[in-house]
Amino acid sequence: GWSFSGAGNQINKYILQGLSQDTIRRLGSLVKYANNIMLVDSSNFQVRNMINCYNLQGDPASKLLLPVGPEFYIGQTDYRISNQYPLVGEAVTWKIFPKNYGLYAKSCLVRFEILKNGGTYRSKDTTITDFKYYDTLSYSFSIDTIGNYSLKATLDYDNQYPNEDPSNNVITLPLPLRNISYTPLKPINNSIIITDSVEFVGLNPQVDLRTNSVKVILEVDTNRFFSSPVLNYSNSNISGVATKVRYRIPVLDSNLVYYWRTNSIINGDSAGWSETEKFVYNPLVAVVSSRSINSDSIVTLYPKLFGQFNPNTVSGLYYTGTGFKLISATGPLEVKSYGSNGSEASYFIIKQYASYADGGENTGMNVAKVRKLTGSVVEIRNFRMSTSTSSDSVLNFLNTFDTTHFVMIMIATNVPGSDSLRQNAKNRIKQFGSLLADSVTRFDQFDSYAFIGYLGAQPQDISEQFHRFTSNFIWTPSFANKTPVFLNTLGTIDFSIGPAHRWKYFEWNRILPPGSSVNFDVTGINVFGTPVPLFTNISTNNFTSLDTVNSSIFPDLKLRAKIEIDSLAGLTSPEFRSLYFKYTPPAEIIPDNYSFIRSDSVVNEGAVVTINARNYNIGFVPAQTVVYKWSAVAYNGLVVLRSDTITTPLQPDSSYLSTVTFNTQGLRNPQTTLDTLDINFEVSMLNNQNDYYPFNNFAFTKIVIAGDSTGPSIDVTYDGNKILDGDIIRAKPEILFRFYDDSKLEYSIADTTGIFIKLDGKRIYYNFAGQLNPEITFTAVNDGSLKTSVLYKPELTAGSHQLQYIGTDMDGNKDTLMNNIYISYDFAVRNLFNYPNPMQGETYFTFDLFAPDSPQSCVIKIFTVAGRLIKDVNSPAHVGFNQIYWDGKDNDGETIANGIYLYKLILEGNGKTETSIQKLAVLK
Repeated sequence: GWSFSGAGNQINKYILQGLSQDTIRRLGSLVKYANNIMLVDSSNFQVRNMINCYNLQGDPASKLLLPVGPEFYIGQTDYRISNQYPLVGEAVTWKIFPKNYGLYAKSCLVRFEILKNGGTYRSKDTTITDFKYYDTLSYSFSIDTIGNYSLKATLDYDNQYPNEDPSNNVITLPLPLRNISYTPLKPINNSIIITDSVEFVGLNPQVDLRTNSVKVILEVDTNRFFSSPVLNYSNSNISGVATKVRYRIPVLDSNLVYYWRTNSIINGDSAGWSETEKFVYNPLVAVVSSRSINSDSIVTLYPKLFGQFNPNTVSGLYYTGTGFKLISATGPLEVKSYGSNGSEASYFIIKQYASYADGGENTGMNVAKVRKLTGSVVEIRNFRMSTSTSSDSVLNFLNTFDTTHFVMIMIATNVPGSDSLRQNAKNRIKQFGSLLADSVTRFDQFDSYAFIGYLGAQPQDISEQFHRFTSNFIWTPSFANKTPVFLNTLGTIDFSIGPAHRWKYFEWNRILPPGSSVNFDVTGINVFGTPVPLFTNISTNNFTSLDTVNSSIFPDLKLRAKIEIDSLAGLTSPEFRSLYFKYTPPAEIIPDNYSFIRSDSVVNEGAVVTINARNYNIGFVPAQTVVYKWSAVAYNGLVVLRSDTITTPLQPDSSYLSTVTFNTQGLRNPQTTLDTLDINFEVSMLNNQNDYYPFNNFAFTKIVIAGDSTGPSIDVTYDGNKILDGDIIRAKPEILFRFYDDSKLEYSIADTTGIFIKLDGKRIYYNFAGQLNPEITFTAVNDGSLKTSVLYKPELTAGSHQLQYIGTDMDGNKDTLMNNIYISYDFAVRNLFNYPNPMQGETYFTFDLFAPDSPQSCVIKIFTVAGRLIKDVNSPAHVGFNQIYWDGKDNDGETIANGIYLYKLILEGNGKTETSIQKLAVLK
């Protein structure tokens, strides 16, 4: 359609408004929406004529394939990380590149998370504001402890846009660390030692021992604060992947807990102490269990002594010297009676629980029944004292109490026309120790009464106040309070165990008074760090088998001991004394990061390189099937060089030498002369085997590849012109394909194998059946960076075609160009219009010409609406897109006046004539 600029801009605005704000998607609906808004102003000349001539091209029912709201997306490659394999403590910057394929979003919450063993270790929230299509966010951090880490980013974390598809809003990637700690491995925490000596094993820091000053430190003490270590070991001459220290236990006492920890000093800086590990000496531990020590059980855990338990794993318990019992603690009991004071509430406070009587609620007498042992509320009753039977109801409720209960009584707001408390009920209250119960006679005034007691209580055991209302609406609140000692009914101890190669069984020792229990819950921690309940309330303490728990699914377990008392059946806390747990820890495979041997460290591209590295198993069981994977982090992504699966078990304290040989062709960044190539060596285990420390399964080395600094480039013209994708060209074009390369090498006819053209996916050969192809000519130019030129003169059929140009230099670097073109043997004009329209002083006529060859003549004739010719614009035209300028002046050189004009395009060629008529407006 055409329009005056103002009205045309308006309808465009309303169409876009319908698209973005009202989320209209059908083409006809968009135009209708815009027209309906403008129809209210149809008396306006511009608006009326614009609406009348605005036409919809295409099916009005066609629907735009756009979402009706924001649609966020982040792919698994939409990120960059400054160091993919950082050291502990090293600064890392992680950038992500989220996209919004839907409508504009005012804001989008993005959460960055660092996961450790599948659980959130650290997080940061940030917001993208004015999210249109593409954005960049970054998160800088460092990891201060060794572990199995990964990174996770989530778009629209708070689900602000519930109709948006969340399936492509999350990206997760591994973050393997290089260890700089001296990491403890053996003995397992809380394990028992049955000989007079122990071997400590720790993983060495993963730094180059040849170029760095490294010292490892080991401390052992019988005090958790290491105030006077019995062993203070250090070594500045370490080698390999682990350092082992054999130590004779100085005091063979089964009641001592030995604490040990590790540290490393690298170039004068401390890596920090590890977590404190514990072990106990006890050669007689086998008699504790009802089962003998099996030969395939590597580790027995026996936490018994107070020092073996971390305080943050014990809740609601105290240590007696022999075990753990439930904690007793004072808890407040309070009664406040305000009588009929409407501005303040009467209340009970029972430990952490509060019950209020105000605003006309719970008027009359309120009685609470509380268990003396635990302070738990059994029942709270309200008696409105409004009938003659109310006092009997109070008496009946008090008769349900026994010596295990506290009674708490208060008078709340007055009850007009109420009945009195009978003497038999007062006498019953006296049995709870009350001295003032006889004073409680009425509930229709402003008397206040508060009482706490129990059956058989003496006066010194109770708390009681009574105040009688006198006159002039003056009353006094009554208050009673006690702080008895209550016993917790539940305490817990948590034990985290693993990883495991195979789970065995566990037992525990406890003392159970009547009405008490010590039961266990077992929770499996899967490979993603998610807890899954496996067993609950295990009560049989002498043998619980775990051999049906699949350690490949649940490499870690969490046990919770629940020490409980049933306050209805028991009065004395049970006692948890010890846990006896047996399992087999897994293998620990670790490549030596500084065992690489390279055939060359600097090579020319295309050279063959051989690298080998050594992998160790310093764990507890054989590594049955190990995969050795070599890869290179090349400029264009990760390239797998070799992957080997070795089925011969790698025994504990043994090693394997892995070798890779590869060609460096194509691995160098073509934009650099010298490219440093990162080589990754990764080891992993198959057949659902666990690895004790999965974070250290990587080793890294580098080689430098030298080669051509700049890749080639190509340039293509059609009849001397460059085209855009989808352009129309002549059926018999002259195509010139030029190949450029900055190297000093010269090219010859032999290089046609790397420099060629494809038409519709088929290669155009320079020779055909032993003869030169007359349509294509290859010329070796070797003039500066211009190395070759290819002249291609095809005769193309009508329709769409694809031309692809490929050029590869002598270093294997490649450049390609692809053009989609259209050929027509018709002689026709399409898309004729001028812009701007309306014009003020000048304009351009544009059109597409469909023809096999360029026309012989082209003229644009401009007429008034009365048919008078005022201007001839002559210009050459060619196949495809054309643009012809007119300065807005007539044949006499005068600027034409405001108004509506017609123009006619006339093309002649090959005995054919094609015309097309349009109109334009002049508005100054």
